Amino acid sequence: MVRLHPEHRRAWGYLGLAYERVAELEKAINAFDQGGHTAMAKRISERRTGNTIHVTNAAQAAESVEIREAASQAFNELD
Repeated sequence: MVRLHPEHRRAWGYLGLAYERVAELEKAINAFDQGGHTAMAKRISERRTGNTIHVTNAAQAAESVEIREAASQAFNELD
């Protein structure tokens, strides 16, 4: 999709998520950057270097899982 429509921000985001899931963090960062998802790129970069802030709030942790599941489902629908 990104080859056909390089301006498609959501496609770059989904590609970044896919790369993140298979632990291709450098590729994930590049995909997020390409799509303008700088916050996601920064989060992955911090995780890669070990500078992450751990989630301590149970509500934030549950929200994070919910967001990942929704992103995963959306990614699967693109296939």
